[in-house]
Formats: sequence, C-alpha cells, structure tokens
Amino acid sequence: MREKLCEDLIVFSFDSNGLKKINNTYGHSAVDKLLRLAGICIDYSFGKYGKVYRYGGDEFIALIYVDSRKINLILDNFKKNCGRKQGI
Repeated sequence: MREKLCEDLIVFSFDSNGLKKINNTYGHSAVDKLLRLAGICIDYSFGKYGKVYRYGGDEFIALIYVDSRKINLILDNFKKNCGRKQGI
C-alpha cells in the first residue's frame, strides 16, 4: 500500500504581456532584459519547491511540490520578490 504524499503538485503558468509595445518603444534588448528578470523572479520564488521552465517566447511554467496550505505565503513572497526586481 502506498503512503499518502504530504505535498501536492501545483502548476503555475505565467505569460508576459505588453512585450510588443515595449519592443517597439525601447527595442529588443529591453524585452530580453524583462524576460531575464521575469525568469529570475519566478525561479527565485518557486524553484526551491520544484522546477521552473520557459516555454514559448514569453511564457513560463512552475511545477512545484508543496503543501497546498503554503500557497498564499509562496504567492506573497513572489509578489515581494518581483517588486524588488523593479528598476534593475
């Protein structure tokens, strides 16, 4: 008989919006910088719980194993981490 897992698989999907406008206004290097920062922020926030992948041009996915009761704390930390990255 299998033991019950104490953690759940939780999937987060991220899509960066507005990149065409940023590209047209500030150029390709600005979009690259934003995508790198998004990846860093997502990985820093979710990577310790599972895996983070970039798929497609501006989409990311995080597959994490964590007790579902911790989701609000993880999301709050994600918001704080992204706020720290602004202006870099």
